[in-house]
Amino acid sequence: MNLKAVDLYIKKINDGDNPSHKVENADVADYLESVKREDEKRFVEYLNSLPTEQKAKTFLELPYVYQVEIIEQDSPQELALLIEALESDDATDLIQAVATVSKAKEEEVFSLLSDKKQQSIEQLIHYPENQAGSLMQTELLKAEVSQTIESCLEQLRALKDRGVSHIYYLFVVDSHNKLLKTIGMDDLILEKMDATFADIIDKYPTPCLLYTSPSP
Repeated sequence: MNLKAVDLYIKKINDGDNPSHKVENADVADYLESVKREDEKRFVEYLNSLPTEQKAKTFLELPYVYQVEIIEQDSPQELALLIEALESDDATDLIQAVATVSKAKEEEVFSLLSDKKQQSIEQLIHYPENQAGSLMQTELLKAEVSQTIESCLEQLRALKDRGVSHIYYLFVVDSHNKLLKTIGMDDLILEKMDATFADIIDKYPTPCLLYTSPSP
């Protein structure tokens, strides 16, 4: 990644210009991570200056801990705009991220989406409640709580070899396939390889389930 090129790209957008060169969303996310470590205010300013679709795609490239902060800070209306700008699989990823932070906020965001977007998301989420699939789309990385981090990353490599991409979260389940925790892949790779999920899951938030019937 050329940091100077990304910096110039972001500054042009922030100044209202239309950059002539294209920068990958993953590179923008990496750059914003470095900005955030030094200047939180500038991080927010730069992220919010991005066009809506690029902001949404860049969000998905950020570490889970940063996603949580953005979800907590942005209004339901702002989050709904981001989801509307994405294709259905990425839109599902984003609203799943909202659900892991706040069930109430996820329900409000979902209610603000167009009927078409709601339907496309629901088509990707068709598993029963309290099962790992109720929080995920068709591309799934799931691990039992007794597994080691290393064995899970071997599963990820196998999925990558089969052409499966865009896996942002791991779903940790018990022996009955009940969902226990959701862990961002960016966070997972920082854990010790010989640790089991039972050793680490207490530090991660308990997920909220999507699309249960609203109370009358």
